Amino acid sequence: MKLSKYIILTLSVILLLAISPKDATAQFGKDFKEQEKQHMAKRIFVGGGLGFWFYSVDGYLWLSPVVGYHISPSFDVGTRFTYSYYWYNDNLYKFNLNSYGAGVFGRYYLFFFRDLFFHVEYEYLSVE
Repeated sequence: MKLSKYIILTLSVILLLAISPKDATAQFGKDFKEQEKQHMAKRIFVGGGLGFWFYSVDGYLWLSPVVGYHISPSFDVGTRFTYSYYWYNDNLYKFNLNSYGAGVFGRYYLFFFRDLFFHVEYEYLSVE
């Protein structure tokens, strides 16, 4: 008896997953509304990251701003700039390391999940 409940539950979940994405992508895949096309500034997004740590003899600083553009509700493109600085200073060794660069990326959002996406990026870094 318990086995048949598991089979019914499994089939129900599979059926629900098979039906739902078609209905959701029909709504999600639409182009921007006509009034949103007029406001191109609303399609630009900014973000990025900041990181750091410090110890008694060394430290690290990382800064990476991002600027992107919403091409459609399900596709974004953008660019990233990266700068990091590492230093080490004790009695025997002392050095600094700078790295900087830029990259371009593309994102494709999956189905109706706005927080789930494929992300492809190419980045070039230079180290001094």
